[in-house]
Amino acid sequence: MSDWNFQWITDWSEVWDPAFGGLWRELLDRSATAHVFYEPSLTKAWTNTYREMVTLEPYFVLGRHASGAEALLPLVKMRCGWRGAWLRTVGPVGANEFDYHDPIATDGLGEKDWIGFWSGIDVELCKVADRYDYFVIQGVRASFTGSSDRFMPKGVAPFCDLSKFGSVERLLATRSRNLRHNLRRTDRRLREAGEVRLRIFSASEVEAALAGLADFLQAHESRWRHAYRAPGWYENLIRETLPTGLLHLSAIELEGRAVSWHFGFIHKKRFYCYVSAYDNSLADFSPGQIHLHRLIEEAYRLGATMFDFLRGEEWYKSEWTEMRMQLFGYESLTPGLGTLSKTKLRDLLYQTAKLLRYKRSS
Repeated sequence: MSDWNFQWITDWSEVWDPAFGGLWRELLDRSATAHVFYEPSLTKAWTNTYREMVTLEPYFVLGRHASGAEALLPLVKMRCGWRGAWLRTVGPVGANEFDYHDPIATDGLGEKDWIGFWSGIDVELCKVADRYDYFVIQGVRASFTGSSDRFMPKGVAPFCDLSKFGSVERLLATRSRNLRHNLRRTDRRLREAGEVRLRIFSASEVEAALAGLADFLQAHESRWRHAYRAPGWYENLIRETLPTGLLHLSAIELEGRAVSWHFGFIHKKRFYCYVSAYDNSLADFSPGQIHLHRLIEEAYRLGATMFDFLRGEEWYKSEWTEMRMQLFGYESLTPGLGTLSKTKLRDLLYQTAKLLRYKRSS
């Protein structure tokens, strides 16, 4: 007999009902391990974006353990269009836009309890196997997997323990001489080009933030041509999370003009380095490197004890830290030739679209 009981929330009106919102908020506040991505305002920004493009149904699951512990996993069912081979996918809110997907959980759950949790999710989903084709979850931290065989390694997330150093100067003293030299040189060169300042957008500056969004998007596309940018995502992110104080939006300005942009979050004394871009015409001045240095200073000022670089092993992260957090994920298909055919068609369409984008940009 399972130690878990599950309650499913499958209607958007119930998801955004104040009663459920209060429970959601309470779980986040009680959880010592909750990440930023399942904050309600961030979840709402993502659902507002994707409900404009695809059929999106909530499959939020609230698990209650016999010990009294609780865990909330916000799942959604997404019905893809022809580009996704009409697959009906169940997965976490945020999908690829969110880096972490482990549940919001209260304390007291051990390895055996998490094995039971994920087994229970599988059993519950089997009851509605006729309603979806594919289940996938990634970005789960090791302590939430229960060391279950169903989970496989799915990338890493570098991070820096700021509490070990006390200041950015002490942190830099432990890094390479090359990094320290480059920071001094690029900072001096940019200052020689004009007045430089770090602008941080306040909770009341939504319209000012939106006014500069087109420049950020242009810079981001120039730097990462093949990256997918969901229409309206960054606008919704600003509208929903800047007023709540969750979004830390900043820009490096040169003579009053933004030349580097950064979207981040500050949550439970953890600074999340989410997405950035800089004016490619000023690449020789390394505004992105200068911006990252200032952000770590800002994280200390805000009292953060962790600086989270999130998923990916880009070279600039390694300049600041050797610390890595392994992430895990798993996926399962519902039985049947129909599901298998859809997944093969989806993979073929994805590779074809990727090839076409590459040819157009060449």
